[in-house]
Amino acid sequence: MSGSAYREPDRKREPAKGTGRGRPRIALTRNDEILIKGLARCGLNTRDIGTAVGVCDRTFTKWQKERPLVRRLIEEGRAEGLTSVAASLHRKACQGDIRAIIWWERTRGKRSGQVQVVGQDQAEAITALIGGMNAEQLQRVAAGESPMTVTGSVF
Repeated sequence: MSGSAYREPDRKREPAKGTGRGRPRIALTRNDEILIKGLARCGLNTRDIGTAVGVCDRTFTKWQKERPLVRRLIEEGRAEGLTSVAASLHRKACQGDIRAIIWWERTRGKRSGQVQVVGQDQAEAITALIGGMNAEQLQRVAAGESPMTVTGSVF
């Protein structure tokens, strides 16, 4: 497939550098920059971003290596997307959403969902302890407090 099938008709070309041979570089427009950053913010991979901008995967990969602006736009877009999702998740966890709290604890808090239990009695005690907590107590546990401290009980 020829390269012209990917480009928009109004795309401008920069003068070629070096020997003057070869095709001139494709200039990025402000709309291209906004599109790259916005699609990276949404979590698209670079192949899909390149297609949306109107260039093949090989060209877009080359742009990432040779054009610091393209790399920066992708990095900033991804960071903004992650920040937005993290803020939403954190807000839900702080409001007592149990699924959000569990996800936050397992991924961001670096805690696993596994509990080491010595005996069946301890397993039943821990289940009862956590099952009897209200939203405020669960938030305190999610913040790092011990379940026994939060409930004031010893099993």
